[in-house]
Amino acid sequence: MGKTASPPDLVTIKGVNLGQKVEDVVSVTIDGESSSIVQNEYIVGESVTVQAPKFTTEGNKDVVLVIKGSDGEDLSSKSFKLKYQNPEVTSFSPLAGPMSGGITITVHGKLFKTGSEQKVMIDYSPCLIT
Repeated sequence: MGKTASPPDLVTIKGVNLGQKVEDVVSVTIDGESSSIVQNEYIVGESVTVQAPKFTTEGNKDVVLVIKGSDGEDLSSKSFKLKYQNPEVTSFSPLAGPMSGGITITVHGKLFKTGSEQKVMIDYSPCLIT
């Protein structure tokens, strides 16, 4: 069984006056690296969601958001910090099960409560977390 690419980490920035349309979001950088804006997740004036770059080290990352102002000038937000943590699976059991599913899988590791949403997938199928 080959290893599949993990989905990108999404970061949602919430605030006020975050533009009147997604095109007003000029740029978002995290730790100096450009982040792609997820256009269909944009909420007018309230939130911007981006695909975070892949980081190899944990820790605080500087985030800079640039929004186009009503006068057409770019307005840079004050830099703020994002605490980046990398969840890690150390083991799981059982190692095999029926193709029909329906069994309980126990996953062990650290930092599973990172972020605002946790998901477990087997291939592309979501699992119920209990």
